[in-house]
Amino acid sequence: MDGKADYLIAGYYPGVAEAAKQGLKDKIVALNQALLSQEMFVAFSKKSPCRSLASKFGQGITELTTDDSFDKMLVQAEKDWESAQARK
Repeated sequence: MDGKADYLIAGYYPGVAEAAKQGLKDKIVALNQALLSQEMFVAFSKKSPCRSLASKFGQGITELTTDDSFDKMLVQAEKDWESAQARK
């Protein structure tokens, strides 16, 4: 904002959150192009009583990430977070 930099490399969600905290969210443009991406894995211990749910858990994750539900949840979570920050 003071002309010292044209861009900043940061994680998308931490960057958007920090911009909101600083009152700059409407003054910056967060690009949706990922510089890095990582696969995430979930494991259940062989001794876990939840192990029997692993298959359904995987199906649920697949559904959330293929039917746009996950993105909608992220948008809602961001709105909820911003509302909570505004109340502080």
